[in-house]
Amino acid sequence: ADTLGIAVGTANSAYLEAERRGLVRRHVGQGTFVAANAARGLASQGRIDLSLNQPPLDVAAPLVRKLFAGLVEDADAAQLMGYPTRRESTRYRQAVALWLARSTGLPRVQADDLLPSQGATQGLLAVLDSLLEPGAKVLCEAITYAGFKVAVRQLGGEPEAVAMDREGMVPEALEERARATGARVVLLCPTLQNPTGAVASSQRRQALADVARRNDLWLIEDDVYGSLPEAGQRPAPIAALLPDRVFYVGSASKAIAPGLRAGWIIPPVAMKERVAAALNARNAFASPFGCPQMMAGASPFGWLAFAKLCETRLADDIIIRIRSEAVARMALAEQWLGECLQTPGGKQSLHAWLPLAADQAESLHMALARQEIHTTPPSAPMLSQPPSGLRLCLGGAESRDALEQALSVIAGELRQLQAGGSYWQP
Repeated sequence: ADTLGIAVGTANSAYLEAERRGLVRRHVGQGTFVAANAARGLASQGRIDLSLNQPPLDVAAPLVRKLFAGLVEDADAAQLMGYPTRRESTRYRQAVALWLARSTGLPRVQADDLLPSQGATQGLLAVLDSLLEPGAKVLCEAITYAGFKVAVRQLGGEPEAVAMDREGMVPEALEERARATGARVVLLCPTLQNPTGAVASSQRRQALADVARRNDLWLIEDDVYGSLPEAGQRPAPIAALLPDRVFYVGSASKAIAPGLRAGWIIPPVAMKERVAAALNARNAFASPFGCPQMMAGASPFGWLAFAKLCETRLADDIIIRIRSEAVARMALAEQWLGECLQTPGGKQSLHAWLPLAADQAESLHMALARQEIHTTPPSAPMLSQPPSGLRLCLGGAESRDALEQALSVIAGELRQLQAGGSYWQP
């Protein structure tokens, strides 16, 4: 404070903020030390990654670090390395179920309704494995998460595009494609859809549920972003409207942190044993520290940590922080990119969508890569042409300053593209 000529309280606040960001650590009786991982930003200096769709990790780090320290200190090592008791498994699944009810509006979730998985991708694979026959069509949004395409094709299916608008999948188009192709499985993301950020209204969700009921369709609802919108801004999941036809899949990857690998499936009651068998087959020989299928007897450290976050309600605090940071980052994107940006269905979206012609999207992707700004390849989410565009993962940048630096470059490149052609508008 003396050196800088500022108040002692201001200097103390700066130390507290540095600790919140994980840059320093305080040790009682020893002092304040630069954290070992504080050099992480220097290692990636000059490279900004907007291809990783994740929450800003520094936001949750202080709370998660405290929890991990407590888990390690209090854990019974023998118990962690062995099979958990049924009572403990139920306790942790119930903590996650209660968190889901608080954070997504999914009602009446009980511990026995929930099948833990190693992230949402493993959950999707288990559900698809229990539903698909070789060569079967799976109906997806025309612009979809690249992982959907990979999962469907890995299991011998073929993704089929369904038209979209600003609320996501169009019910009339879904019905038409279901009847034309004979497909019985639908994969969709109705909340902050990846990559467009679309949010389906309550009316849209009901219409999709009605189409599924009329045509005897199975819906796989990917709700990994479901806890990010504020309570008054998120319609109830489709699973709440049609529980006997919807497989509800989610994870902590976007709301908390992807490294926990904590996911879950809530299948229709009639399909639960079938999905559980598919999930168990994928986990049979996994390490207890990496396999989160607790019903099969493995107690994953990451899943346990997430359940503890739910039980102590630290997960609720983390989501509030991530929401706030996501809103701030989206405001920066809107400030720099203006009308070029497709307005997402919720300001808490972790990704932004730039509608562009296919050749423009590819040109922009390559121009940014040459300047060490990395984005998802434009072809990754496409099932049909047009529409097309470029996804920007706002949480991937290490800081708002780094994000703003990238956005300024993108804005300049877009001005050059605008001079040479027109944008596709949804």
